[in-house]
Amino acid sequence: MKYRLFLIAAAFFLLLPLSSVFSQGTTLEDDPLNPRAKPTPVYIGPVVGYNRTFHTYNDALPTFSNDILCPKFPNSTANGFYAGGSFEYLLGDLARSNSSIIARVLYNTMPMNTTQLELSALPSLVEDPTDPLKYSKVDSRTRHDFEVNYQMVTAEVIYKLNLFETNLGVTIGPTFDIPIVKKSYQTYKLIEPDNVQFIEKPDVKYSADKRTIIVQDATITNSSGFRFGVKAGIQYEFITSKRMYIVPNINYNFAVTKVTNDLDWRINALQIGVDVRFAISAVTLGL
Repeated sequence: MKYRLFLIAAAFFLLLPLSSVFSQGTTLEDDPLNPRAKPTPVYIGPVVGYNRTFHTYNDALPTFSNDILCPKFPNSTANGFYAGGSFEYLLGDLARSNSSIIARVLYNTMPMNTTQLELSALPSLVEDPTDPLKYSKVDSRTRHDFEVNYQMVTAEVIYKLNLFETNLGVTIGPTFDIPIVKKSYQTYKLIEPDNVQFIEKPDVKYSADKRTIIVQDATITNSSGFRFGVKAGIQYEFITSKRMYIVPNINYNFAVTKVTNDLDWRINALQIGVDVRFAISAVTLGL
């Protein structure tokens, strides 16, 4: 139920700028008796950027297997990206406006990968060079890898305020995210020596060469179907013409909700990107 309320709120905030434009549509046309009257522009355009993701936990992320001697993984980072489109509606008088509402619809990737090295006590087999049917047991050097593939469709509503009558602005607003991919992949690999393999155990999945145990390869257990965040940052508007401007921006996207109900696990991101916006008057849009 709470997720439905979030989605209703997201739809409301996304439609609010559009409803404002519709409500003013009959008054925005050029008036021959008033040469100064001009259509209020809205801006649309593509968005692209880089995500530096931070997967954080109050405690170290545990292994998801009781049968494999795996470590607890620390907080981790990775590189992702986002892309989509934006809609901006200027607030107040156009000539003096220093604030706006920006709505974006994005595709976001917020992955994670981390590695732990250790000397394992699990037995490994070394083939006897004189007799292929004989093996001896040795200790071996191993590596634990944990990867998360996390992809979302995002709707965000951002309030922008330009400072000191300049093109430098601050932004803040909520993000509403629907995870469409939320998979975890964890492996336990033999890396030294080269001539060893794991002794097979029941109910354990191995690679073809028996040098890697696949601990998990599945959707994150008890994962949430919704992410809610708060995004804040700064931007600068480079005006290239009367109908176009380019907006580099830096934001921090802080997760309010958790990835899974089992852990206090959140995904935050430093987001660096560029919006390209083209002015389209209300008259041009047929409003």
